[in-house]
Amino acid sequence: WLALTIGLVALGVLAITLITTVYDAHLGSRIKQEARRLEQVNAALQHGKNLLALATRAAGISSWELDIATQVTLWTENEIDSLKTAGIDTQKSPDAVRAVTHPDDSSIMSDAVRDAVAGGREVCSYRFRVVTPAGSSIHLEAHARIFFDDAGKPVRILGVSWDVTDEVLQDEKRRELQSQLRDASRDA
Repeated sequence: WLALTIGLVALGVLAITLITTVYDAHLGSRIKQEARRLEQVNAALQHGKNLLALATRAAGISSWELDIATQVTLWTENEIDSLKTAGIDTQKSPDAVRAVTHPDDSSIMSDAVRDAVAGGREVCSYRFRVVTPAGSSIHLEAHARIFFDDAGKPVRILGVSWDVTDEVLQDEKRRELQSQLRDASRDA
C-alpha cells in the first residue's frame, strides 16, 4: 500500500507539473501573439501619426495644447510658415504666439472658451491677430476642443491654428469696393 500511495502521489505531482507546463506554454504562445499584434497596432498608429503630421505640415496647420489655469502652451507641433518667416518660432518657444497676440485680441480665446462652456459646447473657434517684430499683422484662425476636470471646470484646450491673412485682406478689400460702389451709385 505504501508503494501504491507513493506512486499515486508521484503520478499526481507529475500530472500537475505536466498540466502546468502545457498551460504555461499556451500562455507564452498567447503572449507572443498579443505582443506581435500590439507591435502591428503601434506601427499602424505611428504611421497614422506620421501621415497626420505630414498633412498638417503641408496644409500649414499648427497643433497645440494650452493649460487654462496657467495660460501656458504645453506643446506645439508644426509651424505656420508666415509666423516662421516673420521670425516667430513656436517650436523653440511654444508661448510665442500668445506673447505677440495683438493687445485688442488678447481676451478672444478666453471669451470663446467661456461662451462655449456657457453654451454647453466642448469646441470653440476664434480669429485673432499676431503682431510681427516688423509691426505687420498676421491673422490666425483657431479651432479647439475644451477638456474638463471631474467637476466640469475647463482645464485644457487642444487645438489647431492656421493663417487666414489673405482671406481677411480679401474680405476687407471686398467691403471697401462695395462701399465705393454704393457711394458711386449714390452719387450717380
